[in-house]
Amino acid sequence: MTEIELLKTVLRYEPGTGLFYWIVDQNSRAMAGSVAGSVRKTTGYVKIVAFKKYYAAHRLAWAFVYGYWPSILDHKDRNRSNNAIANLRECTASQNAANRDFSSTNTSGYRGVVEKSPSRWQAQACVSGKNFYLGIFDTPEEASARYEEFCIEVRGEFHLSKPQEARP
Repeated sequence: MTEIELLKTVLRYEPGTGLFYWIVDQNSRAMAGSVAGSVRKTTGYVKIVAFKKYYAAHRLAWAFVYGYWPSILDHKDRNRSNNAIANLRECTASQNAANRDFSSTNTSGYRGVVEKSPSRWQAQACVSGKNFYLGIFDTPEEASARYEEFCIEVRGEFHLSKPQEARP
């Protein structure tokens, strides 16, 4: 019996909601029919303990649906506790990094834009560990437009066009 098959003997996954449920009693807190796992406050990921081992719920969801353990998964909506299968996709580390919000050190208000001097703005992007210089512009809006154009071209569906509120 594989590890995934063994886990399926104690857990049930609902792909639409992304929730796991215990099939059999584990202990007084994890009873059959109850939701399995809890959200880690430090990371926002759901963790489930089964057979004395910690599992990330998003990786477990993928394994339950597709039958194998993924290398890297991305939460499309950036909500780390939303493990609905439609919200998960396999990706590279670079693609995963592209689907994130502003860096905490961002001062321009635009992704990929830095102020080079008063009234001069540089657009730059990093893709697969390579830095790309995209030009110097008169306004941050122009620099941002160039950054967006470049990133949509190279990152496709993984590029987060509009900044969104950070999620846990």
